[in-house]
Amino acid sequence: MGFLQSIGFARCASDDGDGDEWLRLPGMPCRPFLEEGLRAIHFLRTRSLEVVARNQDFLRLRRNLSLEVRRERCEKAKAVGELRSYIVSEFCSDDAGDGLYSSRINLDKLETILTNVLRCPSEAKYRRLRLGNPAVYAAVLQQRGGMEVLAECAGGEMVEEAGEAFLLLREGTVTEGKLRCALQAVHAARLAVREVQEKTEERVREEARAAVRSQARLEREMELRRHFPQHNSEGAELGEGIQRVGGRRVPVAEALRFLMGKGRAEEEEED
Repeated sequence: MGFLQSIGFARCASDDGDGDEWLRLPGMPCRPFLEEGLRAIHFLRTRSLEVVARNQDFLRLRRNLSLEVRRERCEKAKAVGELRSYIVSEFCSDDAGDGLYSSRINLDKLETILTNVLRCPSEAKYRRLRLGNPAVYAAVLQQRGGMEVLAECAGGEMVEEAGEAFLLLREGTVTEGKLRCALQAVHAARLAVREVQEKTEERVREEARAAVRSQARLEREMELRRHFPQHNSEGAELGEGIQRVGGRRVPVAEALRFLMGKGRAEEEEED
């Protein structure tokens, strides 16, 4: 509204008397004002496109840097023959903090991708994965170990076409043997994730049982204190300097004299 008012529009009440307000030009439109408004719209639209382009470039750069770090780690594991173990450990990393639930979902997606290519090897749509797809992005790029399964085990290749990223599982390069190897890695990761989840659940249950036992013990102690208050009164008396000796309460000073033999000597003198 402020923009339209700046180029000559004015606020006015509705002719119907319904209380609504309108913006109208109070006469013939002033051409310079209209041209200025069109230039402002063009500037804002161009600036928005530039911001979007910069954001896309930044996201692309960050994605490439992240993938490069992952490739280096994967190459190190591959060089020592620990590729599958590395992939399994990646899926068992609970980066999402959801108890590896996202890892299981993404493993299911990867299994579907590989199975589709195995069942329909000539279907191009199964061999061309658009990384802008939310489900594919989550399973391949966001999920640690996802890109490694499709690129290192299956032989996939990431390319960019018209500013959009794709993962290609090319015929001839991605063979049936590589696809089955990738599926084996997915199955191994699923078993490991399930084992980690079971251990976590058992630990949580044990902690809950320990908390229940501790609470029950505390409640028993409080119940004993309510049923036997004399223990507390005796403790209070001791705190005030009173001792119980032979069923008789005596001051601490007198008890000390008896312990040092002074009290007995005084009694003998009196006798």
